[in-house]
Amino acid sequence: MLVSLAGPQPFYRPTAKPVAAKSQIAAYTQALKNYKDDIGGYPTARQGLEALRTNPGVMGWRGPYVEKDIGPDPWRLPYVYRYRAEEMPEVSSLGLELHPGPPNQPSRRILGILMLPISAAVFFGYPFLPGLIRAVQHPIPAC
Repeated sequence: MLVSLAGPQPFYRPTAKPVAAKSQIAAYTQALKNYKDDIGGYPTARQGLEALRTNPGVMGWRGPYVEKDIGPDPWRLPYVYRYRAEEMPEVSSLGLELHPGPPNQPSRRILGILMLPISAAVFFGYPFLPGLIRAVQHPIPAC
């Protein structure tokens, strides 16, 4: 019974990579907003995220807007910067798109839910097991 309360442990362990990528994207997004407040617009697609670290030659630049160089995501892939005029630019991680997080395993969840009633049936049904076995081995003849 106690074992069933603990339930099955998942086969996967969530990693910190998706969390780190989302955190870094949020930091770049905030830095882009600060850049826009100073410059009046976002970096162009050609300037990219590097404009947050080094002055791309624009007036009003008061950076750097990020403390460290723009590095790869946790999967060692470059962050993607997409800029469309008059819209908030999009920063994304190719690694995050390829590895969004731990897989969903509904069959493991169902097994965990069923574990308690199954173990209770076995525990409370055990005293009746010898009689059941005898009845199966020596069925009562029909009249």
